[in-house]
Amino acid sequence: SNFKVPEDGYYSVTMNSITKTVKIEKLEITPAAYNKIGLIGAMNDWNGDVEFKPFQTENNHAWYVEYTFASSSQCKIRANGGWDYNWGTKSGFDGDASFSAIGVGTQGGKNMLQEAGTYIVIFNDIDGFYRFIKK
Repeated sequence: SNFKVPEDGYYSVTMNSITKTVKIEKLEITPAAYNKIGLIGAMNDWNGDVEFKPFQTENNHAWYVEYTFASSSQCKIRANGGWDYNWGTKSGFDGDASFSAIGVGTQGGKNMLQEAGTYIVIFNDIDGFYRFIKK
């Protein structure tokens, strides 16, 4: 059946496909609201963001963009066109391809490396989850 929660708010949903259980916990948070999210990197000389689109028009925290990397490039995701809020990989070094396609970005983390190609990029500004889906 549908997931139901007792009241509006933010929730953490944890699913275990092995034990076939779902755990839903209310989070006591007030997430930051960003006017825009952008992709920036060597592909645009670290100058000017490729702007994401919001999934929702109000109270949005999920973003997406389609972008074509002409060649392999290091990049990051950032908010409001500045470096105060930016996300990268948890990897120990810049450009680690192992952590670039999917992960949970950390504030000020290392650069992601994307191979040439067209990607749909999805990002959640609450938990830092990102995914680069190659078309």
